Amino acid sequence: MRSIIWNTFENPTTKIGRALASASIFFILIATVSFCVETLPQFQEAENATEIIPPWEPANKGFPFWVIESICIVFFTIEFVLRLFSTPNICKFLKTIGNLIDLLAIVPYYFSLSVQILLIKDEPMEGEEIGSGEALAKSNKVAFLAVLRIIRILRVFRIAKLGRHNQNLSRLVRTMKGSAKEFSFLFLLFGVFMVIFSALVYFAENGQNEKMNSIPASFWWAIVTMTTVGYGDVVPITVPGKMVGLLCALSGVLCIALPVPAIVQNFHRIFKEDKALMEVSDDRSYDGLVRSSLRRYFMLKKT
Repeated sequence: MRSIIWNTFENPTTKIGRALASASIFFILIATVSFCVETLPQFQEAENATEIIPPWEPANKGFPFWVIESICIVFFTIEFVLRLFSTPNICKFLKTIGNLIDLLAIVPYYFSLSVQILLIKDEPMEGEEIGSGEALAKSNKVAFLAVLRIIRILRVFRIAKLGRHNQNLSRLVRTMKGSAKEFSFLFLLFGVFMVIFSALVYFAENGQNEKMNSIPASFWWAIVTMTTVGYGDVVPITVPGKMVGLLCALSGVLCIALPVPAIVQNFHRIFKEDKALMEVSDDRSYDGLVRSSLRRYFMLKKT
């Protein structure tokens, strides 16, 4: 039974597996759209409200979104529990980034619900003396709003669950994982150039630029210039400073361009491997199945 459940979720080749995969994608998209629409001003509770209205109360403006969120979380929870129950290796399952993302998409809901229930219980009852109880309720409301904002940030990672159902996103994740050395080289080179040009522009401005009154204050300008974004909020005003800005922009282009070919090459390699694996798996003969199994074994062993 565990093997059937595992193959149904991990290798959706049957009708039930494909239906569950489609349902998972549907709930992910619905939860993401609800998360985005919920932030519109007309659905926000006033911050100066004297009473905390629980999200499960119809009087709360976000009640429909709470219902949608609850339905999606129930599906995600059942899916995660069944996959955890049927996994051949629990330790390996919990160490996988995709499964950690799945867990991260579930836990904030139950945590926020627990915090809301506790804060509602701590509110002063009708007829209670005004004083410490009211001050405690206000402090609890402020703490609740701060915790809720932090928890809502974690919900944005739910969109990453699509990587388990979309092959293109999976290729992107595998490319980034296989290009760890190239990314480390990029960040190292970027950090060195950032410090160098921040120091150069600080001394080139010679205290005439209030927004570049120190080397750490110039870090933001160096980052924006090297990435060729150019917000224009911090710019050099002296001729030597502008010359340093020119060198900083050129160095940034070279810094970003150096590791990119290696990363692109890794992506092409992964794409060709997946394409070759799909072509072999289409051959349903005995020899084709053997070649597919051997190719999959050596690819997984290599990665």
